[in-house]
Amino acid sequence: MTAHERLQRQLIDALRRAMAGGNPIVPEAGRLLWRFFVEMSAARSYHMGGPNPISWVEIQAWARVRRWPVSDTHISILRAMDDAWLEYAARKAKQSGKGGKDEPTRVKAEMTPTAFDGMFKR
Repeated sequence: MTAHERLQRQLIDALRRAMAGGNPIVPEAGRLLWRFFVEMSAARSYHMGGPNPISWVEIQAWARVRRWPVSDTHISILRAMDDAWLEYAARKAKQSGKGGKDEPTRVKAEMTPTAFDGMFKR
């Protein structure tokens, strides 16, 4: 397990602990990512079925405003945290009988330069 994978696991564990009402133990190496996720999640948009995932545009805007260079590793950790948060929100909505969809929807395919270019060619 790499250091980034370990950090991701620690942050997701801290997030799950916080969502369960406990005191999260955020590792020192993940404090900026934690702050980023908390701020982004607080500004999250919602639709009729519940919360939307944090979008690429929102990540880019946050990084630009905060003047923080976001790497691929940061993004993958943040998206994993967002997946955990969305799973929790869907479970909670299902238990309370509120909300629509059982599972959050997110495209799992990776964006490649070729796929990106293909989206905008005429």
